[in-house]
Amino acid sequence: LMYCPFTTPDPKEKFLVFCGTDDDRALLLMINSDMPSFVFGVDHLEACQVEVDSTDCQCLNRISMVNCAEVIEYFSVRDVIRAVRGTPSAAKSVLPEEKRAEIAFAVDGARAVSPWHKEVIADGLYQPDVIGSIGPS
Repeated sequence: LMYCPFTTPDPKEKFLVFCGTDDDRALLLMINSDMPSFVFGVDHLEACQVEVDSTDCQCLNRISMVNCAEVIEYFSVRDVIRAVRGTPSAAKSVLPEEKRAEIAFAVDGARAVSPWHKEVIADGLYQPDVIGSIGPS
């Protein structure tokens, strides 16, 4: 859970999926409580939305969508480490392996995600202990 000043129309705290790193940038995917309206009816964007719920992530209280069409690189790895160490509850849970595989597949099909990011994210999703290693010290 991190404060995201880039969300529109208003900045807010969002749940994010940590997928790996690109140099000093954290590669994140945003969890939305609703599918954005512009996604409906656009097949390639709908295919990039992965449903998650409380059985996948205990912090969720409703069915939500991981947007795999857009990689968020706003935060540095250091920002993520600070958020997790400063508020251990910010690191809510590790998604089940089946859900991580579904996310990797959706990212792989995303038109706007570079081949490099697809590879890094696929690798990162299969190393869920990485975020745990930056937890409270």
